[in-house]
Amino acid sequence: MSNSLARTSPKAAWWTLPLVRLMVGAVFLSEGLQKFLYPALRGPG
Repeated sequence: MSNSLARTSPKAAWWTLPLVRLMVGAVFLSEGLQKFLYPALRGPG
């Protein structure tokens, strides 16, 4: 495990961070839209 982490370049880490944040944001956005458009189906919480 530590060998694979040592091989990862810092440039690759900076490239993946915005990608991961964008993917997580897309999930939250889609869930929020579903709760807004279909409140009876999605329910509270």
